Amino acid sequence: MRILNYLRQAVSNHSVFVGRLILLNFVIIILAIFFDIDLKAYHFKFNTIVIGSIITIGISFVLAAVAELLPLPFRSVYKLIIYVFQGLLFVFEFFSLYMYDRTASLNMITMILSTTFNEACEYLQTYVLAPKGLIAIAITVAIIFGAGKAAQKISVVFRKLSLLTVTVFIIASMVFTANTFKSGSCDFYGLLSVGSYVNNWWGVKKHLNRIAEAGYNLDHKDRRGIVSDGAANIVFIIGESTNKKHMGLYGYEAATNPLLGKRLAQKDLALYSDVVSPYSFTMHSIISMLTFRNHESGEMWQDRDSIIDIAKAAGYNTAWISNQEEKSVYATATTMLAGRAAETIFGEKFASKKSGNVDGAILSNVKKSSLKTGKNFVFIHLMGTHVKYKSRYPKEFEVFSAADIKKNISVEKKQTIAEYDNAVLYNDYIVNEIISYYDKQEAVVIYLSDHGQDVYDSSDDHAGHTKNKKNPLGFEIPFMIWLSPAFKAKYPDKVKAIYAAVDKPYMTDDIIHTIIDLANIKGVAEYEESRSIINPKFNAQRKRIVDYDVDYDKDMDKINK
Repeated sequence: MRILNYLRQAVSNHSVFVGRLILLNFVIIILAIFFDIDLKAYHFKFNTIVIGSIITIGISFVLAAVAELLPLPFRSVYKLIIYVFQGLLFVFEFFSLYMYDRTASLNMITMILSTTFNEACEYLQTYVLAPKGLIAIAITVAIIFGAGKAAQKISVVFRKLSLLTVTVFIIASMVFTANTFKSGSCDFYGLLSVGSYVNNWWGVKKHLNRIAEAGYNLDHKDRRGIVSDGAANIVFIIGESTNKKHMGLYGYEAATNPLLGKRLAQKDLALYSDVVSPYSFTMHSIISMLTFRNHESGEMWQDRDSIIDIAKAAGYNTAWISNQEEKSVYATATTMLAGRAAETIFGEKFASKKSGNVDGAILSNVKKSSLKTGKNFVFIHLMGTHVKYKSRYPKEFEVFSAADIKKNISVEKKQTIAEYDNAVLYNDYIVNEIISYYDKQEAVVIYLSDHGQDVYDSSDDHAGHTKNKKNPLGFEIPFMIWLSPAFKAKYPDKVKAIYAAVDKPYMTDDIIHTIIDLANIKGVAEYEESRSIINPKFNAQRKRIVDYDVDYDKDMDKINK
């Protein structure tokens, strides 16, 4: 009881200090509104705000108790240190919201842990020293040093708090913070939850260590004996978030694939009808495509070989051309694997919801790669039809509008669908343009999406990544192989096998085996012919387990919309 009385007295004696800390926490919500941030999208649910507030108030009370323990000469220095620390957290939170749509952002932590000094300076110059960044810093300084009157008013409340109230806040804060450590979640526990930061920090650290381990193992693989007498040019295009139900190639009512549709009619394109991704999110999908990791092998992929290294060992010049970011928590594994190529080009250095060029920005680099002599293996990573859909295409591809959508939903939702269809239309142009660079060469172009997307298809209340792991739209993807006339003439047996397989069930964690077959690469220790869809020994009975534990062919919800 004496301890609790002491805590209540400490809160009363340092009420202005407590008020300033709490004020700094709540202002992030005001800033979110000021900068027109959609609160629903950034996890500002009612329980998030309430629990985050309890944690903040409890922590502030404890900090006040520590101040009370210190000798008078040291209290001012202590409070200044806390103000600076809290101010830095405030700026961190604001930039997480502004740049990445969430608090305690894994992307921000990844930036800190994985960038060099020069890259950090570049990031600061690009974002922190931008006008809104300077505004955030100015507001932080104003709140800490110039908001004394507001804090004074708040402090009146804390001076009058009862012993019971102080006790409840401190205990609740301890419980919620402990739960944060246990869950590892940063979305639920609100602003300035130290537990969230610590969990995310160590989580990112472990993630980066696994990636470093994978890179080391790839450096020390024995690839002696790997050879290829396959096509001179292999192009592997990885799209993004493309729902095949919105593609004219797969029967969609809108003409979203006029160019690829012509190629299909000319029988230059093998269109696969039953292909799924093992995950409904990018990072794990791409790891599974670029390495020998699959569901049966489990989560560990660090000791698996990569198709990029195999292609190099087989004598191909390799290039990775991406319109996605190089630095983000979601790109770290992809960036490491991409770096295995002899040449790497990224459209963006850092992740940001504000950044992103349309995919046409990388076409000049793709065209340069197509003009290289010798044997070439080019990997292309598009932004495709990723949210925000309207940012994925230039003005001239704004063909569809809400008036073209016949569903019985709001005009706003119809407009979202129209924007997605425009993104699919532009994606049709991009893929066709890449193919055109290889029309007169001996070449194979493979296109697929990393995962699917639900654009008001399963229900009238959601567009984006699927929330339900049994929603098939998150996993069903387009998959096609284009063959040049020169390739057809040289490899007639391959052509026959490619077209014979278009209706077989397939999952893209086995795509590496199919690519090895397509490129006639021999001597790969981890290759399994039963996993290549174009191989006569392909196992079409393999269970397609998606999202770790869902049998795609048995457990999925039916989508009848």
